[in-house]
Amino acid sequence: VEQSPKIYYGVKCALNSIYYNSKDDKNNNIIGGQIIYINQGKRFIYGGNEYNAYELIKRYIVDQNFKYEDKRTGKIKSIGESEIEIITGGMAGSRPVLDEEGNKKMKNGKVIKQGTREWIRDAFNTNKVKILIGSSAIQEGIDLHKQSHTLYVLDSDFSPSNAMQLEGR
Repeated sequence: VEQSPKIYYGVKCALNSIYYNSKDDKNNNIIGGQIIYINQGKRFIYGGNEYNAYELIKRYIVDQNFKYEDKRTGKIKSIGESEIEIITGGMAGSRPVLDEEGNKKMKNGKVIKQGTREWIRDAFNTNKVKILIGSSAIQEGIDLHKQSHTLYVLDSDFSPSNAMQLEGR
């Protein structure tokens, strides 16, 4: 991450935004969601090795042990793996739907599940996920308006219509 000034700057801006949001009484101390957009990060080659930029960025943020104050609870928290999610194309699978306390929702004795992308969307829109790292898969069909605060475009498209779709998230 530190080898790319653009990625490094985007990550630092996202973390600083979380820090300053946590201190802002005007927004009821709710931390706005940060979206880091990088379309070409799923598989890239550097120095003869293959990397996944999304996973590298997530690991870098977690390793920073970044702390902020959650004024609603009065506790100092750090951004952990559960508060950073990744949405890319071709995602499959499902995750259990959770209630407000984080318990699995049940129906007729069975755990209710939803698609992984929808689960991440809902977790982001309810402020459980603070940072969303995404590819072009977040351009269309995913409503991230409820909690998004800032979009960091680290890999812009050349098409004006694609840029407008991305901004619309």
